[in-house]
Amino acid sequence: MNTIPSSNLICDDFHTVLSELEFHNLIHAQLGITTIHGAVIQYQENFLDVTTHLLHPEEIQRGNGAKSLKRRAEFLAGRCLARCLLGQTQESGCIPVLSDPIGRPLWPSSISASLSHTSPRLICFAHTSEIENYRIGCDIQAIRHLELPLKKRILAPTESLDPLERKGLFHPLLRLFSAKEAVYKAISLELGEVGFHPRRISLHYREDGIFEATKVYENSLPYVRISVISEEISYNMTENHNNSSNNTSGNGTFILSLAVVQKK
Repeated sequence: MNTIPSSNLICDDFHTVLSELEFHNLIHAQLGITTIHGAVIQYQENFLDVTTHLLHPEEIQRGNGAKSLKRRAEFLAGRCLARCLLGQTQESGCIPVLSDPIGRPLWPSSISASLSHTSPRLICFAHTSEIENYRIGCDIQAIRHLELPLKKRILAPTESLDPLERKGLFHPLLRLFSAKEAVYKAISLELGEVGFHPRRISLHYREDGIFEATKVYENSLPYVRISVISEEISYNMTENHNNSSNNTSGNGTFILSLAVVQKK
């Protein structure tokens, strides 16, 4: 299990880990992880006062139009994390990152990025190089037990959990599910409005600890290679919090999956 340390305070409502990754010798990408100050559901009205300088006015308008405070916080926190990660601010003339009708972020053409959250944690995985034939996706899952009946809804006919269990990995079904979710997020725009169907993604777990896709949605999409890492991560963000009542909101263990898709 890997441990991610706390890093510097980005702004009053964020503790953020920003790191540069060399993923599978394919690309250099940025990974950001943040926890909103306090549980997401305990949304702070002064959040906008702190983060307005990071966001495009259209993003603020979209966030304010969310159906609930939780959705509002998730949307605004995701955009703020993306801005921190990509070094873009409203003052620099950034392009707004809005959403399509089913809620997927619409990134600028020069960026391949992905967001995922499990309250109150949120991650962003972003790649900004000029290599255009890569797409990336991420997923974060709180550690929990998946009931056996779900296995039939997650595993493709050719898949088995045996390779993960032989490695002694904890939560193998959750890990596989998260890896597939990351793949789906990387390819979802090409799929259009087709939803997430785990059994239509087949992954092979290699000895080096990387998932390799063997089948993705009947292989009708233009992909050469899809690789995923899925790790159990311990995350501690207490040391910078000023409010002791919220000191546990960013701690814990979760599954983090990052997918890289190489297109033809």
